Amino acid sequence: MKQVYNGVDIVKFLGALCVVTYHALASAFGLEWRWFLLEHSIFRLAVPFFFVASGFFLGKKVRKNPEKRRAYFGAYLKRLAFLYAVWGSPAIALDLAYGINDGMSILQALGKVLHTTILLHNGVMWYMGALIFAAAVLYFMDTEKKLRISIWLGGAAFVVGMFLDSYSGIFLGTPMETVVNWYNQVFLSVNNGVFVGYFFTAVGYGYGACPGKERSLRYDLGIVVFGYAVFCVELLILSHIPLSLTGTYCSTLHMLILSPVLFRLAVRPWKWLPKETGFFRFSSTFMYFTHAILLSGLIFLFDLAPIAQYALMLVLELVAAAVVYRWNNPWINKLF
Repeated sequence: MKQVYNGVDIVKFLGALCVVTYHALASAFGLEWRWFLLEHSIFRLAVPFFFVASGFFLGKKVRKNPEKRRAYFGAYLKRLAFLYAVWGSPAIALDLAYGINDGMSILQALGKVLHTTILLHNGVMWYMGALIFAAAVLYFMDTEKKLRISIWLGGAAFVVGMFLDSYSGIFLGTPMETVVNWYNQVFLSVNNGVFVGYFFTAVGYGYGACPGKERSLRYDLGIVVFGYAVFCVELLILSHIPLSLTGTYCSTLHMLILSPVLFRLAVRPWKWLPKETGFFRFSSTFMYFTHAILLSGLIFLFDLAPIAQYALMLVLELVAAAVVYRWNNPWINKLF
């Protein structure tokens, strides 16, 4: 009997709502401390959860049919490349148009696209690019030992990058300033970069491909408590550091702890969850890919207050997702 992961579908749906909410309201409430707590304690767990889930389902396929490993990775990379091209095309076109409109030559505009749209996060591009990078590296992690080493290295890169990003001001006037500036120009923010993408995708792949000892519910809930305790310590430390020495991001070590355990909780067979969660699964992907385009359109067409704009966008997203899901057109479904 095929195992159904209803909890994962529902958490992905809630995560997509978090992403939509953040992008719609961050500019209006980003400086308020209550928004800051909400963003870093909940919203920032969503995308790492998506990475863990993607890695898990790929790893699970490989574990069931190891002889088809190459075929699974090939199909997965082709699928990611297709989505990258489809949903990245508007971002590339807009970047080219804005660059040329600002007086750049075509070559300069193409260089801007390479830097801001492909290397950095722009719309959905950074997420898909990080997944492609993660899958390409994971293909060569064909033993459990290699996978574990790569996860530790990925986690270390995440932590170092997070420090360089969040506390770049510490290095002002030192020889390290040039190195830090170069790093931040290339990756902009490790919170939305290839390191965080690889680490969480690799963790999920490990859960699926080589699951270890099953942890008790009490153990996982204890890890959740520990993760939020780490978050509180982070806030305490940040509150004693001058704002000029920190970047625009809170220290995000708690993400390393909370997102993987949140996924472990989601894959548990909760009996009280609805049995049919196909709409939640579809609409989470639908909202993730379409909300940036819809939000840009609403901003262009209407002069609405942030809350009204957000409410309208959310209603339109859910209605459109329901219509497309019920239509069940195979060609349209390939886009999500």
